[in-house]
Amino acid sequence: MRATRRTFRTAAIATGAIAALAVPTTAAFAADAPSTPQGQVAQDDQQGTQDQTGKDENQKQDENNQDKSKDDQNQTDKDQTDKDQTGKDKEQPPVPGGWESKGTTDLGKGWTASVEVNASARTAKATISLNGAAKGSLTAYEKSASTTIDGNTFTLTPDGTATAKLTDKNKDKDKKDPVVGGWESKGTTNLGKGWTAKVDVNASARTAKAAISLNGKPKGSLTAYATSATTRIDGNIFTLTPSGTVTMKAKPTPPKPRPDHKRVFVREYKNLGGSGFDAKVYKVKNGYEADMIAKLPDTGKKSVWDTLKQTGNKPAYGQHNGAHFVLNPDGTMKGWTEGKTKGNGNNTGHRTNNGTKPQPHPRNDSQQVVPKGGVKAGADGVQSESSSDDAPLIAAGGGMAAAGAAGLGFALYRRKQNG
Repeated sequence: MRATRRTFRTAAIATGAIAALAVPTTAAFAADAPSTPQGQVAQDDQQGTQDQTGKDENQKQDENNQDKSKDDQNQTDKDQTDKDQTGKDKEQPPVPGGWESKGTTDLGKGWTASVEVNASARTAKATISLNGAAKGSLTAYEKSASTTIDGNTFTLTPDGTATAKLTDKNKDKDKKDPVVGGWESKGTTNLGKGWTAKVDVNASARTAKAAISLNGKPKGSLTAYATSATTRIDGNIFTLTPSGTVTMKAKPTPPKPRPDHKRVFVREYKNLGGSGFDAKVYKVKNGYEADMIAKLPDTGKKSVWDTLKQTGNKPAYGQHNGAHFVLNPDGTMKGWTEGKTKGNGNNTGHRTNNGTKPQPHPRNDSQQVVPKGGVKAGADGVQSESSSDDAPLIAAGGGMAAAGAAGLGFALYRRKQNG
C-alpha cells in the first residue's frame, strides 16, 4: 500500500512540473494579444501548490483503493456466508427448470410417497410405495391430481403435498365392489336339511357358481350365466341366479300308505246289556263295525274277543252265554242278557248269527281262544256232562263274557247229538 501511494505522489509532482513549463510557451504565442495583468507567483508558492495538488490526488486515490478493498472484502464475506449457510441448511431455492426433492411422506398403514417438485414448471411428482415396494406414481401439473391403488385414493398438489385416503379391507367385505373380471365370494347359504351352497359371483361377467354339499360332503355344482340355472340332486331341485342367490326345492315327501280298511271311531258302550262286554263302534266304507271287548280270565286285561260287522240296511247280531247284541244300520247298538242252564251244566254255548259253530282264533297276540265272527250265546240242547259218554268233548274259551258277567270260568260241555 505504501509503494502505491509513493507512486501516485511522484506522478502528481511530474504532472505539476509539466504544467508549469507549458505556461511560458503559451505566453510566447500570445505576444501579439493584449496582455492581461497577472500577479506574480513565487517559486516556493508554486512548489507548494504542486505538492498540495499531488497530495490531494494521492489521498483521493487512497480512498478509492480503500473503498474497492472494502467492497472486495464484503463480497468475500457474503460468499463465505452463503457457503456456510448452504452447508448448514441444504434447502436452497429450486434452480429454474430443475427438480427439488421434498423427501418422503408417511401416509399411514405402510404407505409412503417420495415427492419431487419443479417450482418453475408448477409441477410435482410422487412415487407411491407400500412397505418399501413401489406400487404406483402420480404427477400433478398446475392443479391437484389423484389416483387409486388397491382401493386407496392418493392425492398430490403442485407444491408437493401428498395425502392418502386409505380403506379398511377387513370392513364390510361382503359389501365391497367386486374386482372387474374377478370372482367375489358370497359366503355359504344354508338350504335346510343339511344342504348348503358355497357361492361365488363374477359381476362383470354376469356369472355365478355354487358348490352344493350335504352335511359337508360335496354333492354337485351349478353355474348361472346371464340367466338362472337349475339342477336336480338326490331328487332336490336347486336354482342359482347370476347375482348369487341360491334356493332349494326339496323332493316331495311320499304320502303315507293308507290302510285298505279305514275305520272312523263313532261311539263306545260300557258293559253293554249287563253282559260284561264293552263295545266300540266304528264307521267303515260299507257300514259299521263293533269290537266286543272283555277281560281275559287269566290276566284280567281287556282284549277284543270278537267284532260284529254290519253292511247295507241289515243289522248284525251276536250272542254269548245268554248275552245278546245288535248292531243297527245307523251305528247304534243294544244288548241284553238272559241266563239259561240245563241239568248240572253251565250254558256256555257260542254260535254265530247264522247258527254255525265258530272256530277259535287268537286276537291281539293273545293265546286266549276267541270265537271268530259274531258272538251268540245260549246253544240249544246243551245237556249235562253225564248225559252222553260218546259225545265229542269240546274245549271252548268259556268265560269269555262269563268272566265279566256271570263269573263263569272255563267250562267243558257236551253237545247233544241230533238223530
